Amino acid sequence: MRNIFFWFNPDKKQKWNQGDSVIGQYAPYCDAVFETLNVKQLEEALFASIEYIEDWIGYT
Repeated sequence: MRNIFFWFNPDKKQKWNQGDSVIGQYAPYCDAVFETLNVKQLEEALFASIEYIEDWIGYT
């Protein structure tokens, strides 16, 4: 069994990998990286994460 790793990034995608953002170095090790600037995006990311996990474990 392996770990599942999601990254919830509070920065705008346009700012990823600029300044002190190094998400590009971490993203290859993540199952998914989400832009979560607000509660709506966080909710969508959480639901997408749940769906990913359900698919991964074969939950129907």
